[in-house]
Amino acid sequence: MQFKSVMVISAVFSVAALTANGCSSTPKNGADGGDTGITGLDAKSDKVVNNNDSGGDGAACGSGLACEECNVSGYAPVQMAKPLAVVNACTLTQLQAFVTACFSSGASSSTCTAWEQADSGACGTCLEPVLQTSASWGPFDCATSSSPCGANAGGCVDLVLNTVSTEKSQGGAGSCGDLVTINFGCQDYACSECEAPNDTNAADGTACDQSAVANECVQYVNAVESGTGACAAIDGDSAPPNSASCFPQSDAQNVDFVNIFCGTGPTGTQP
Repeated sequence: MQFKSVMVISAVFSVAALTANGCSSTPKNGADGGDTGITGLDAKSDKVVNNNDSGGDGAACGSGLACEECNVSGYAPVQMAKPLAVVNACTLTQLQAFVTACFSSGASSSTCTAWEQADSGACGTCLEPVLQTSASWGPFDCATSSSPCGANAGGCVDLVLNTVSTEKSQGGAGSCGDLVTINFGCQDYACSECEAPNDTNAADGTACDQSAVANECVQYVNAVESGTGACAAIDGDSAPPNSASCFPQSDAQNVDFVNIFCGTGPTGTQP
């Protein structure tokens, strides 16, 4: 199994709703299901032929796509900030409306903008993406003012496991959330040119992600999947029930994810 990145906030919400933070982003589909207790795992590595081309110059590597960055020696992992959960900032109805407007198959720029304009209170503030330079991250974070804003899966994991104090940003030795964030960062580094807005063919992004987890980013994948590492607690059928919410693969699971940060919280009852 492989951990794969999750929901990325819609372009409209990030541009229209988050002007103050300067974040912009594009939609990206989540990975397919996994083979353990965590719904959002990606069991793709066995489907890809390992290609040892170090690439980086436009040559096709594991995915067979020139857009894949095969050489990730230049990847500089970003240290995850402390996750911020604001319990009961949003009601279940608000969270469902947000996901429907900004992530569902029927979502559009107009529906997402309409949701943002209708909710300018505590809920909208909690769901608002922040730049990765911020002291704390909510459910969504953006590397730069012009890059996609991804879901804070690492922060979600640490909230669920109550391991925020072990994060490197908090002076700890390193948490599962740290490992998840570094892993997804490598995949983004390897595949950003294969994904929207650089490549509008969703199949290219999927193929690149499959290759990255099996090849150039495998060391980070292995660190997350280690049975004795920081993520051992979520890597199996005995994982805490709420941990599956950190790797959503459907609209209902997307609601569960934002509920961790802005609804009933990491120990609350899932919607």
